[in-house]
Amino acid sequence: MEENDREILRQTSRTDTGLFSRRNPPLLIKYAMFDKKQKRGHKQSAKNLANWHYNDKEDSYTHPDGWYYRFHHTKHQKTQTDFQQEIKVYYADEPESVPQKGLYMNERYQNLKAKECQALLSPEGRQISLNARLM
Repeated sequence: MEENDREILRQTSRTDTGLFSRRNPPLLIKYAMFDKKQKRGHKQSAKNLANWHYNDKEDSYTHPDGWYYRFHHTKHQKTQTDFQQEIKVYYADEPESVPQKGLYMNERYQNLKAKECQALLSPEGRQISLNARLM
C-alpha cells in the first residue's frame, strides 16, 4: 500500500471504543444511471441533456436534431414519501413531428446528480470507492 493510500485511510478512519475499531468511510452513493452515463455511447447520445442547447433568455431547450422545446409551466407534485418536487415542463413547438412531445426537468435533482457525479469522479471519491470494494 502506498503512503498516499495510507494517509487517505487515516483521514477516513479512527479508533473507537464501540463495537467497531474504525468508523465507516464517507459514503458516496451512485444514482441509478451513473454507470450508464459514464459510457461513450451515452455521452454522444441525443438523449443526453448535456448535448442539448439551453437558451437562458427564452428558457427553452433545442434538441441536437433541431427540435425546439419551450417552457410551458411548473408542476408541483409530492412523492410517495411526501417530498415536494418542482418540475419544469417544456413542450415541443411542433409536437406532431417530434418523437418526444415534452421535456420534464427537475432542476434540484439534476443539480444533486451533478454534485454527486463530481464527488464520485474526484480522486478522493475514486479512492473511497476502491477502498469500499476492497473491504
